Amino acid sequence: MKMHKYDKDDKSELITNEIRRIAQKFGKTPTQNEYKRETNLKNSTGQIKYFFGSLTKACESAGLIPNPIQQPPKKAKICSRSFV
Repeated sequence: MKMHKYDKDDKSELITNEIRRIAQKFGKTPTQNEYKRETNLKNSTGQIKYFFGSLTKACESAGLIPNPIQQPPKKAKICSRSFV
């Protein structure tokens, strides 16, 4: 069953309001872990990806400055030369 446009708008607004509430509690844009721990919405992280694509885009939609994107640590390069 397809979701009605107004239902999508209402759900998007509910999510952005929740992000703003958590941001106000922490005094900053919440990280994904902070959001998961503090949210009152059921299955919210999946809904964020469905409606916005990412928490970063949802935070921007909520009028917040998103946190810098963290890259995983780089693996050490292994020497490809064999020693004889």
